[in-house]
Amino acid sequence: MRDVSTIRLEVSHRGRTTNSAAFGNPVFVDSGFGGGTVNPGGRRDTLTARLCFDDCFGRDGAELRLALIVADRACPVPQRDTVWLTVQARAIPDTPPVLTFADAATAGGYTVRPGQQVAFDFVGTDLDPGTRVTVRGIDLATGPLAGARIDCPRRTADRTATTRLTWDVDCAMPPGDYDLHLQTQGEACGRAMVVDTLVRVTVLPLDTSRVLPPNVVTPNADGRNDDFSPAAGLKPACGAEFRRLRIFSRWGREVFSSPDRLATWSADNVAAGLYYYFLEYSDRTYKGWVQVVR
Repeated sequence: MRDVSTIRLEVSHRGRTTNSAAFGNPVFVDSGFGGGTVNPGGRRDTLTARLCFDDCFGRDGAELRLALIVADRACPVPQRDTVWLTVQARAIPDTPPVLTFADAATAGGYTVRPGQQVAFDFVGTDLDPGTRVTVRGIDLATGPLAGARIDCPRRTADRTATTRLTWDVDCAMPPGDYDLHLQTQGEACGRAMVVDTLVRVTVLPLDTSRVLPPNVVTPNADGRNDDFSPAAGLKPACGAEFRRLRIFSRWGREVFSSPDRLATWSADNVAAGLYYYFLEYSDRTYKGWVQVVR
């Protein structure tokens, strides 16, 4: 009889060997399964292995039936023995992720005009063990939002992820209601659950309102209504460019003209009476009247 024999440990599941490997002498396998050579001299020896499972094993409570097989290559006749092991994992709760806003008012939506900005943070949370969470925007550059300047970086992190959406509403955006599609996804062990939500943004027409300038000029150097500057209080439409201020007498004669938006008219060398002004912008012309009192 030989003094040295080889023993082998295998794990079989549904007829297939899971793992086997050869190791040197002495043998202590603290992870996985394998084989080795017993101590020489015919003494009793033991091959030890640790059965390890991936963190994702059995999340759904599935049952696994394994055949643990030990075999040697001794002379004259190799021997083997088998023990069946049933592993029943405890199911881990798998709850959907949650999408929240840093500012709770965001859920109510926004009302803006062209030239303004929409900006908010939203958070995806999934507290299930081992979960990776992703937050992102969906279809923010297609359909009605095609051409919109929306920035919403995709973010992924363990259990909680945060990102920021910003939208600079430009002058070309037609008035109407727009839904921003937001999504958070929780993924663990190859399985994903998603939660979607919408934030409505109402874009109003261009703001053409303005603060009306005083409509009386009293050029007497008393510090009150000494001159006329109609463009100073005007809120021009988004992107509109100032072109010219023109003032006419009631008989149609031009008495003042300037390409300076902050130009002032002091009514020099004109008679008292009613005059008409025209503020010309690239998108429209504002009209009004002013009374000169001496």
